[in-house]
Amino acid sequence: MQHTADRGWLINDLGGRRPMGFRRFVHLVTNDARSTYTLRRIDMSRFFRPPPLVGHIAGAGEEGPALEHGCLPDPTSRFEAPSGSGRPLKGVMDFFLLKTNHRHEAEEGELDLNMVVATDHTGRALIYDPDSLAVRALPRLPERKYIPVSLTAGGALYVFDRIPQLHKKRCCEALTFRRPRGEHEDWSWRALPPPPFVHEPSSHGAPGQIDSYAVAGDGESLCISTRRMGTYSYDIKKRGWTKLGSWALPFSGLAEHVREHGLWFGICSSDDGENTFGAADLRAASGLTPPPLHGSWEDITPPMEGHALGTHVVHLGSSKFCIARFLEAVTSHVSEESTSPVLSVSGRGRPRRFHRRGGAEAG
Repeated sequence: MQHTADRGWLINDLGGRRPMGFRRFVHLVTNDARSTYTLRRIDMSRFFRPPPLVGHIAGAGEEGPALEHGCLPDPTSRFEAPSGSGRPLKGVMDFFLLKTNHRHEAEEGELDLNMVVATDHTGRALIYDPDSLAVRALPRLPERKYIPVSLTAGGALYVFDRIPQLHKKRCCEALTFRRPRGEHEDWSWRALPPPPFVHEPSSHGAPGQIDSYAVAGDGESLCISTRRMGTYSYDIKKRGWTKLGSWALPFSGLAEHVREHGLWFGICSSDDGENTFGAADLRAASGLTPPPLHGSWEDITPPMEGHALGTHVVHLGSSKFCIARFLEAVTSHVSEESTSPVLSVSGRGRPRRFHRRGGAEAG
């Protein structure tokens, strides 16, 4: 799950219970001004042009493919949040990706089973299977998370407040499938200890904000990084935190490990990072120095006018990535101006921009 300023969530999906490989579909969740959230399934295969013919050599003046425009696909599901309290009376929902791997002999390999977990501002939660369209109620989330970030490891979902604070007893929680004492095996929420920096004074007078995060240690640890307070690792088995250093990871948002390259990939956290895709080896970090970038690539897609809401990377498998930007564009219709969310997506060589059907206003 990757969340952007209450505008949308980008969730990757294998597109069926099939052996791990190229993830054909990406799920996009967007919301509007009426507390309605829509889930769309985007086919990523059309973003990747076939490899060049054998013996073909690109000419010096040969241009890349032209930018294409289109509408987002119709929603596959809709979710409605209950009314909120105060002003405005708008309900809020958050969405998270829960990835589990299972071995299936008939399929001769592992299967990616991707579920969507949704919670609202009252704590009510559900789990949704995009393939079977089945919905199941989950135990109530004990404490709401604000602008949360999430990671999945070992078949469990880990959810963090973006700004963990000491006064919140459950700023970090895990959703696991286990058998509570005297009960049947089922999903349950478990509180995690807060990261140590909530106990440390900040020279800026404010708690640290989680700026980047990743699964590390072959799935046995979670890494969260703040520019103010440093980088920390949570050992899933030992259930404890360790400070890795006073430095920050060179990424903004989620960094994903790509096993075939032995590197973590994500959007760079530099001043111009919104246009830069980079890779680093988190294992090369020391207590004094952050992991260096092994390479960075600037997106040459022509820029689009509008207010940038965020840029995200989704690993699709087979060394392919989806780079998505959320923008708020101003459009004029008969001397009337309105804002409409735009999703700009780039695959390998075929950039496209999508507008929501009907020009619904962003919430």
